[in-house]
Amino acid sequence: MKILLSTFLLFCISTHAPPRKIKVVVKILPTLAKLVKDQPIQIEVSAKDFSYGDTKPINDSLVLLFESSSASSFDVVINGSLKYADSSERYFRTGSRFDLHTGSENFQMNFPADCTINRYLGGKTCPNCKNSKEIIPVVYGLLLPDMPGLPGIDYYPMGCMRSSCDPSWYCKRDSLLF
Repeated sequence: MKILLSTFLLFCISTHAPPRKIKVVVKILPTLAKLVKDQPIQIEVSAKDFSYGDTKPINDSLVLLFESSSASSFDVVINGSLKYADSSERYFRTGSRFDLHTGSENFQMNFPADCTINRYLGGKTCPNCKNSKEIIPVVYGLLLPDMPGLPGIDYYPMGCMRSSCDPSWYCKRDSLLF
């Protein structure tokens, strides 16, 4: 019986791995660095054995440090909104799943995702015609019958699915999403 108990304890001790120290560096898209500086962003990290959520101001980058004993992957989701020079506001959401099976404990992600739409700094001004008179907001989600305004005239409907590079504005003159 003592041998069986000793073997079981030895097995439990040898199979329990120490927590891994994980580091995620969040880099700000360089073209947006001035707009993002000191703006609060929401951070959510989740895995099998932990979850973390916080709102922090960000500068050029942000370093997230945490530990995990048993997770094989973890997700990081970052939400934030930025105000442009013309007082228009843009919402950003970026998420990544990181695999710990690679052996790496250091990861990097960009906020927001690097795409043409996210790099545009003109706010509500159309990049084609340089005008803001015929610009309407892009609306996401289910359109309800009692929603004020008319689709295509007062707002541009885009559906329910969102990505990391979604437009916020639509130019009726140029039929351009940006």
